[in-house]
Amino acid sequence: MALHYGQEIFEGLKAYYGKDGGFYLFRAEENFKRFNRSAARLSMPEMDIDIVMEGMKQLILLDKEWVPRTQGSG
Repeated sequence: MALHYGQEIFEGLKAYYGKDGGFYLFRAEENFKRFNRSAARLSMPEMDIDIVMEGMKQLILLDKEWVPRTQGSG
């Protein structure tokens, strides 16, 4: 058991494969802007969108097997 006093922001970001075989992020920049608005409201530090975007791309390249490939998951 634990008592949680932390702050958190949930922001879902979706990666998917396109018909051309490349991967895509669904409205990533809008998600990061929304995250920063939430962070400001909670007095949490905002993130640098360009740095986080590059990090997400690198993570997806490393873990691309986790990105769904089935029809309807995109």
